[in-house]
Amino acid sequence: MIDARDFSPDGSHAGTENDPWPGQAIVDALKSLPQPGGGTVRVANGIWLFDKAHTINGVNDFVLQGESHSAELRFVGGEGGGQLWFGSDQGGTAGFTNGIFENLLINANGLDKNDPRSPSALRLSTGRSSEFRNNKMLGHSNGSIPAMFWEGGQYVKIHHNHFDGRQPEDGGGTGGGGDSVCQVQSGPMGADGHVGRDFEISDNTFLGAMPVVIGVDKIKVLRNHCESHYGFLAIAACGTWNTRCTDTIIDSNTVSAEGANGVMISGISNDPGGMSIIDGFQITNNTLIGTFASICCQGWLNDDQWNDGVTLVGSEKYNVLIKGNKLHSAWGASDINVRGGDGKVDGVLITENTLTNDAGKPNTLTTDDHSYNVQCYGNNGLDDTTEPEPIPPEPEPPMKNTVTITVTADPPGSVNFVTDPAMSRSATPKGKPPKPPQPPAQVPTVTIAVDVEPPDSSNIVFAGSVTRRE
Repeated sequence: MIDARDFSPDGSHAGTENDPWPGQAIVDALKSLPQPGGGTVRVANGIWLFDKAHTINGVNDFVLQGESHSAELRFVGGEGGGQLWFGSDQGGTAGFTNGIFENLLINANGLDKNDPRSPSALRLSTGRSSEFRNNKMLGHSNGSIPAMFWEGGQYVKIHHNHFDGRQPEDGGGTGGGGDSVCQVQSGPMGADGHVGRDFEISDNTFLGAMPVVIGVDKIKVLRNHCESHYGFLAIAACGTWNTRCTDTIIDSNTVSAEGANGVMISGISNDPGGMSIIDGFQITNNTLIGTFASICCQGWLNDDQWNDGVTLVGSEKYNVLIKGNKLHSAWGASDINVRGGDGKVDGVLITENTLTNDAGKPNTLTTDDHSYNVQCYGNNGLDDTTEPEPIPPEPEPPMKNTVTITVTADPPGSVNFVTDPAMSRSATPKGKPPKPPQPPAQVPTVTIAVDVEPPDSSNIVFAGSVTRRE
């Protein structure tokens, strides 16, 4: 483990507002790690100032570890302002591997909200087998710019963090809210042939902020708590630009604005000209509480955008499962929206959801002419529109035939009736056991009677031969 303070280019600092540590020290400490091998860079409590952009390439197997959440990486400025960019080469084999960020306070409040070219504080390109865990992040002051921008990679886990985009009047910093804290999206093509896959965003707290995922295969958004008391709140997912992405799972999250504003879990469209296709879109076991609560396949669009010939063209969702969610609205109906608009929503199962509201209005399922193969059944508070496909009954077992064979020897004891030992059943002749051989007084007669129940249900065939001995 190395101490980032030892790499300060201009000596010791107090780590205060007036005398912060230079961010350059953290950059130089990371670049000093042996490769291969790596190691841990320890960041002491105090303020570490980033007022210009830094790139870190070729550094793998590292842990960037704060002493506590009082180890603050503070980013300031407009265009060319503070940024840490890992894996900035963006080539197929660039990026970084086995990177861990933990126990840090990353503060993007000081980036210029009036400069649209102001960078994200933390930009992570093509990170593989990496984690962002137990950190606290304050959002960019411009709500349209994410404080953390993770693009591409594989086997990435973002978990147990605290993302805060609240305004000062809501108890937060100067963050702009919205998606100003965490955005995960596809990136440059990786060595595995994918632009991003196998991500998990789990067990995080989002205050006044929305997790946004764009075009990542096999991404899971699990057990996050999203809360806002002053603005619209959502978990949003978009497909890859002009490419189909698969298996977006949004499960067991809470999205709550209570009586302050609307909440939603939704697919969203790409920018005009780009398709947004998700195949395997699962929204399950989530809780939504707001003035209006909705689950939507295509987006929270104005009515004139659904069929404007631009916004949703090429936006398609396939194999959608909406199951086990709880939606509660304070001001109106709760809604499940599977409209396709100018795109398409095809193959939807809506089941086991509970929709309630305080307005006494009927909750709604919204479809249109571009909603295909929608099944809706087994919900509470929602009129089911279809019944489940009937399950064919189990076929009855075939009727068993009963065959009774009665063998009578006349005179009694004159004939031995022998069966094959391999048979599962044997027949026992009626009458007394045979006497010692004696010349028969008359030719013996054997009568075999066969009764079949039910009648005519079986054919009984006897085959054999008789050898007569003189």
